[in-house]
Amino acid sequence: MLPERWNKEIINIHQVVFKGNMEVNWVDETAKQLIKDFTMLDIPLELKPLEENPYQDLFSQVRYFVQDLFEKHHSVYLNLMYRIDLPEDELKSITHNAMNNEVYDQITELILYREFMKVVYRNRYSH
Repeated sequence: MLPERWNKEIINIHQVVFKGNMEVNWVDETAKQLIKDFTMLDIPLELKPLEENPYQDLFSQVRYFVQDLFEKHHSVYLNLMYRIDLPEDELKSITHNAMNNEVYDQITELILYREFMKVVYRNRYSH
């Protein structure tokens, strides 16, 4: 099951751009994009296979990496956020306003959504 935010974008893409004829595994493609961005900064990201609930599996694994980078390698975390192209003001808002146990969840969702949108744009404009 995908987050509502993703579902709305997929529905829009299929209706407007692909007209429902193209099947894309959005979670797997998002995971590949994420691995690509991590690799460009020499950050090893090995994901376990995404199985029963691919989005939740991906979310849980990425959340662990985000928390680890944020707490132990903050400069690497900041470089990654820049590489992924996340809005600095939105990240600051999350870190200042979210409850402690929600910070990493919100950052992870922001990362996954941005990576998903990269996949969307690549699919939209390469066909």
